[in-house]
Amino acid sequence: QMSHARLHGDQPSDREWSSLCALASGKLLVLYGGVSRSNTPTQDAMGREVAVLNVETMTWDKPTAARSLLPVHSHTATVVGRTKLLVFGGV
Repeated sequence: QMSHARLHGDQPSDREWSSLCALASGKLLVLYGGVSRSNTPTQDAMGREVAVLNVETMTWDKPTAARSLLPVHSHTATVVGRTKLLVFGGV
């Protein structure tokens, strides 16, 4: 049976061609990059956005400590160590 989760916080925009990685033993999901499905003018801002979902509290956060990278989509990302993502490729 499928159900919908109630999410809290600053939810990220709808997007595609982004990456999603699990940190902290799966307690945090990190969403990075991507492009808008509606092709809006915020495309560049979305491509460098980092958003984190705490799956225990179901709360989204956009950390200010995350480095602002170049806009990217169609990339891959993997966890390195406990606190870093390695992003490879992309447009």
